[in-house]
This record gives sequence, structure tokens and C-alpha cells, in this order.
Amino acid sequence: MKPIREQTPNGAVSVWRCDKRGKKGKKTPNAYEAFLATEIFRLLDESSLAAVFHKIPTTNRDYYSIRLRLHKAGFSTYSFTNKVLRAAVQDTKYHNLLPLFESNNVLVFCKESNVKALVEKTRRLSQLHLLGGVVDNQLLSAAGFERYAHLPPLEGVLGQLCSILNTATGKITRLASSHQMALSQHLENYVKQNQEGKTVETES
Repeated sequence: MKPIREQTPNGAVSVWRCDKRGKKGKKTPNAYEAFLATEIFRLLDESSLAAVFHKIPTTNRDYYSIRLRLHKAGFSTYSFTNKVLRAAVQDTKYHNLLPLFESNNVLVFCKESNVKALVEKTRRLSQLHLLGGVVDNQLLSAAGFERYAHLPPLEGVLGQLCSILNTATGKITRLASSHQMALSQHLENYVKQNQEGKTVETES
């Protein structure tokens, strides 16, 4: 199979062409696969979080329950063939995901980078095994997702940073004020001493 690039309304995506010679002749690119590849690329581009899971063989009923559980937590779940997944990321900024598309995969997307919720929701699911993915345009392994999930909330970190900056600003202000007050006191004393000196000279 030979990869080519086709221009689509949403941008250039890879499409697989099978050049088979013989009785069947050449196969033209599959338009449906090209459409799916474009949609996957769009989802990757519009999502802050995209995770790739290996799916253990399970019943449709169990898989539906998993999808419903993730949907309630704000995640969208999709299943595509590896052929389509490779076509979606080939020769794009997501090409490093290619090694993950070697088995029966499930993709999970979210508009927000809610890694902690995803890890917690899927940790005890025996049917899904996290392989890696992309969070805020950063490629992460399964271990990277775990580390990311244990990071403190961004709002808390920003609050701590603001508190530190305010404390430092207060110290700088106090130091600047103390130097100004000391300088004023010295000047005051200097003026008084000069005036006292002049008064003594006048009296004598």
C-alpha cells in the first residue's frame, strides 16, 4: 500500500492507495476512508485531550456501558480501523501516534484536558488499556498520563503563584519605603544640625 495526500475542505490528510496489478487492476482511493480520516484529524485538532486505548475483546453490551460511562464524564468515544487511523495522522503533526495503531483501538476525545477524570474512570476497566495520546498538543505515554493526572489543579498553582508574587511585591515596597524614610530622617537631621550650627555662630 502506498500513501498519498489528498486535499480536503478541512486540510490535507493522508489516504491509502492500493496499487494492485493483475486481473483486478488498480484500486482508487476509498472516499469513505478519506472522509473518516478527515474527521479523525479534525477531532484531534479540536480536542485538548485525545487518548488511545487498546480494546480487549468484549461484548457489545459491555462496550456500550463503557461508552455511556465515559460520555457522562464528558468524553467522546470512537472506534476506527487502523488503516483509517494511520491515514488520519500520516505526514501530520500527529504522526508520532502511528506506533499506537497496531491493534484493536478505541479513541477517547475531550474538549478539555481532563486527564485526571479519564485516568480515574478507566483505571479499573479491564476492557480498555491506555496506550498513550495527546494532551494540549503534547504526546504522552500511558505513564505520562498517570503523572499528569497527579499534578495539582492549574487554578491552585496559579493561586499560589499570585500569593508568592504579592508577598514579594509587599517586601519590595516595604524595603523601598524604609530606605526612603531613612534618607528623609538623615536629611532632616542634617538640616537641623546646620541650623543649630548657624545659630551658635550668630550668638557668638
